[in-house]
Amino acid sequence: MSSIFARFLGLSPGDPFPFHVAVLLLERRTRLTRSEAHVLVLDYLGFTRDEICEQQSISTETIRTYWKRIYRKTNCRGRREIRCWLESLLQKEFGGAEAA
Repeated sequence: MSSIFARFLGLSPGDPFPFHVAVLLLERRTRLTRSEAHVLVLDYLGFTRDEICEQQSISTETIRTYWKRIYRKTNCRGRREIRCWLESLLQKEFGGAEAA
């Protein structure tokens, strides 16, 4: 488990990493919209597509559209790559060594 992910969950030393901070960072440092950033961070935290739809009150088709835009705007080709990209961005911004 990475130190950034552990901070999201409140499992590492230091202050927990609030969800809205990651969304705001993505919105300000990338071309992603707030809605796209929400979807990306929720996916990173392990939410399923149905859970994201329910939490954000949007349809499955809207989620599919957001993912197309996220991939295009980040130049990533898959979920694993996009999660690594997000992790890297968060590590650069907030630091922290990787946990073993």
